[in-house]
Amino acid sequence: MTSFLPLPRSREGFLLPPFQSFNVDPEKRLKEIQDLDTRETDILVNAYPKSGSHWLHEILCKLLYDEQTTAPLPRMEACFLDLLSDITALTKLPSPRILYTHLPVQYLPRKHLSRGGKTFHMIRDPRDVVVSSYYHYLSVPRFKRYFTREWDQHLSNFMSGDFIYGDWFQYERQYEQFAKTNNVMTLFYEDMKTDEERATRKIADYLELPLTQENAARIARDCGISNVKERMKTHQTSFMFRKGHVGDWKNHFSADQEKQFNLLFQEKMKGSSLAARYSMLNSSL
Repeated sequence: MTSFLPLPRSREGFLLPPFQSFNVDPEKRLKEIQDLDTRETDILVNAYPKSGSHWLHEILCKLLYDEQTTAPLPRMEACFLDLLSDITALTKLPSPRILYTHLPVQYLPRKHLSRGGKTFHMIRDPRDVVVSSYYHYLSVPRFKRYFTREWDQHLSNFMSGDFIYGDWFQYERQYEQFAKTNNVMTLFYEDMKTDEERATRKIADYLELPLTQENAARIARDCGISNVKERMKTHQTSFMFRKGHVGDWKNHFSADQEKQFNLLFQEKMKGSSLAARYSMLNSSL
């Protein structure tokens, strides 16, 4: 990946974000996450960056902590395993904790997985992922010094797999296999956008939480992208949400880029259920 400053890498070779935890000793933090002493009530959220985990955070907080309030909810950064400078700070959080990571499946907390802990995985159209990440890395102060400002180069980096948290195609294929034998609820960004209330009910059912139709409708309304973005201004983190639209990639891909991406997608995702899903979303795939 072309960048202004070098990014840390894992032993396996994929790029890591320029967080203090990874800059100092990336392998130490990766092992800390794998060996994390989780609780039976923990909920794990895992997604490739810019796939909607902040949006899911808002819904989970409303369901778990306080359905009635419109005040700012607990900040995701307080339980983001990749970002925390001191991972032992998690011990101070009350249960149930919502733990977040963007790491590939092989680095997820082993204890949580072995006991069948509740785990969410979010997937988003990779074309929208790469567009969202382009603007995110240009707007977030800690990332600005590391990334190209050229859209063409950014897309090329993504397609080659030389990207933060590694190759999207490999990442999702590994998770697809993992989800077949583990207690995982897979959520699709596009489905959630189509029917936010239905998605909220599905999430509550998976967590075995009672939820009235009235509360489901209210949470879906309160956690709409525009409302979430407005609330996040309080924490000066509204940059986490730009548009949140489905299909915004059409405003950025040239005809040739679309063709090349579609060919790559068909090659990399052959035999995957995601190939059929995203071909249905857009007939050009």
